[in-house]
Amino acid sequence: EVAEYGIRCNTVAPGSTDTPMLRSMWHDRAAEQHTLDGSPAAYRVGIPLRRIGRPADVAEAVAFLLSDR
Repeated sequence: EVAEYGIRCNTVAPGSTDTPMLRSMWHDRAAEQHTLDGSPAAYRVGIPLRRIGRPADVAEAVAFLLSDR
């Protein structure tokens, strides 16, 4: 409704992303590495790409949405 004024509104709602906050929730360092490698079946069931996202993944999506492409 405000596009005619050159105003865009986008939403990025990433799932699990490899950040210090997420890592702080893991107690076992071996399990942490396992999860990052995509090994525990239980953790990746709800993740379509079957891996934990990276901050760069989110940044690339945001950069694309901010671009004029």
